[in-house]
Amino acid sequence: MFCRGEFVEVALKVIQKEAADLIIVTRRRRSNLSRFIFGSAVAELKSKTDCPIMIIDE
Repeated sequence: MFCRGEFVEVALKVIQKEAADLIIVTRRRRSNLSRFIFGSAVAELKSKTDCPIMIIDE
């Protein structure tokens, strides 16, 4: 189980280790206001990697 905030760091390590060509992640449904205030781990991951990311909404 990941602690809050650990997802992006762990995902980046796995992406680099596995030399990923595509990342597929799911995203919980939240309001745009909630994403704006609390941020989004998926958006942070997207900004920190050059690998294409496919986002599947819950």
